[in-house]
Amino acid sequence: AQLFEAFENHAKAPFGYAAVADVNELPPRQQDEQETFFAAETLKYAYLTLGGGDGGVDMARYVVNTEAHPLGIYEGELPTSEDLEAARGSQ
Repeated sequence: AQLFEAFENHAKAPFGYAAVADVNELPPRQQDEQETFFAAETLKYAYLTLGGGDGGVDMARYVVNTEAHPLGIYEGELPTSEDLEAARGSQ
């Protein structure tokens, strides 16, 4: 919740959310731009990892790639090189 409150309190601009010059400065100086990845990635990461309840993703069972897509963690056994060679030989 603090993350979203900080966005609202410090980055909210008339037509979106502004980039800030220095996150360690209070109040931060807003820049006249919104990063293209803000909505597509930053908010999606925040929702997926901090959403809670039905909204959050269980980060013990998923990883999130650079585009903020959750990918299930494979929990089975990985094939050995011998398994791969045998599979190639049977084709």
